[in-house]
Amino acid sequence: MYNIYEIKDLHSLIYHMEKRVKQLLLEDARRHQMDAEPGEIIDLIEDDLLPSIEKMMEIWDYDPTPQYLYDNTGGEPPVTAAEFYSAAWKQHQELHS
Repeated sequence: MYNIYEIKDLHSLIYHMEKRVKQLLLEDARRHQMDAEPGEIIDLIEDDLLPSIEKMMEIWDYDPTPQYLYDNTGGEPPVTAAEFYSAAWKQHQELHS
């Protein structure tokens, strides 16, 4: 059993909460039907609570870094304006000489 007052960060608290809820659902599934929780409570946990916990974990673990460094196509790295105009001027001179 976890003591929530000993858990220091939110990520660990959410992780342990999810783990405990899943453990409680497994324990309830092993019980005889007369001893189990009412179906509405189980449905509420499975349909509302667990997806909410999973969504919190997704939000917590979200990494905004794109797959590629500059864009999603893996295109060329950016160049400064000076480099761009220098290369364009050099190409212009080669074409018109």
